[in-house]
Amino acid sequence: MLGTPAKISATKLRPEPPFADDPQRSLVRLVMTFADGTEADLIAGNAMNKKSRTLTFEFERSRIVFNDQADHKLVVATPDDGQEIPVDVPDIRPLTASIRAFESDIRRHETSKRNVRAALEVINVLEHASKAIGEPLPNSHQIDNPQNNGLK
Repeated sequence: MLGTPAKISATKLRPEPPFADDPQRSLVRLVMTFADGTEADLIAGNAMNKKSRTLTFEFERSRIVFNDQADHKLVVATPDDGQEIPVDVPDIRPLTASIRAFESDIRRHETSKRNVRAALEVINVLEHASKAIGEPLPNSHQIDNPQNNGLK
């Protein structure tokens, strides 16, 4: 696992047509750089002409590709033989799964510093995105490195 991003940059992008003149629409590009030099580059917002979620992990001998618009949403591809092996994916959105897991922990009276740390990391990324598009951040504070916030 890559852990907490060492650096996050966020840039506001121009909305795509037909949303270019709608002030309620926005796009942001986030680039997260991790300690080992790995980068995650994503574009998010409500001003995309074609909405899709794609994610690709490149390895020496294989590639893992997620595409929410494809027939097989998750595949492992091997460049040597061009084979794509479909992987079953539950039909649940990641945020929904996270909320359900958090709710389950609360019901079982289980606490996890890992879950709190992960939540703080998500908030940090969302704050960078909000600032890039000029959204106010009510009652927020900057968390430069969620691992240094007193949680061990």
